[in-house]
Amino acid sequence: MVGQQKLKVPAGKNGVLLAILLVRVGELVSTEEVIDRLWGDDLPQRPKSALQTRITRVRHALDRGRPGLGQVVRSESGGYEFAVDPSQVDLIRFRQLAQRLPARCAVEESERLRQALDLVHGRILADVRGPALEADIIPGLEEELLLARERRCELEISLGRHRELVSELRGLVGRYTFRERFWLQLMTCLYRSDRQTEALEAYCEIDRRLRQEVGVDPCEELRTLHARILRNTAVQVA
Repeated sequence: MVGQQKLKVPAGKNGVLLAILLVRVGELVSTEEVIDRLWGDDLPQRPKSALQTRITRVRHALDRGRPGLGQVVRSESGGYEFAVDPSQVDLIRFRQLAQRLPARCAVEESERLRQALDLVHGRILADVRGPALEADIIPGLEEELLLARERRCELEISLGRHRELVSELRGLVGRYTFRERFWLQLMTCLYRSDRQTEALEAYCEIDRRLRQEVGVDPCEELRTLHARILRNTAVQVA
């Protein structure tokens, strides 16, 4: 989304080109970088001319969505820029909302993170795929999203909302099986909800899966939490 306008991303390399510029909104991306990300080692015979042709096609695709929108893809000396107000782009709004606040603002930060995560719908750049995106851009964006989810759950736990989080965290460990932080948070919420047996069962599940599917032991934090639950002691999440 850009403001209230939902962009229809073109297919193929035109979509990859738009994504490359969009994730760097407000920045000049050099011609050489765009060419490298777009084609890698499989360069066309005249890469700069080929890039100019694709820029024109992206502009036309945007204009079909809203007349004049193609002008946001600007040619500058040495590169290209997706030139819109950054605050009107969901990615930038997400990052602004996801910024850490002082510890005393846990309620406000949790709400801001909820608003940030509400901007995300489905898979990141779901309709666009290319080697450069999958090797670099998409994993980086997905990691930002996961860190925001982890931080929000951490804040909710600190606010005593552990019972309400159990269902959400079960969904997260199902989707991100080897993201150990989510398992740590799930075990903590179960324990603090007087569901010690389920917390221990959760540990057994991630322990089994890590050993069988990845060949590693659970991280030290998970092992320590497991031991504390076994001792029936107070549990804290750092």
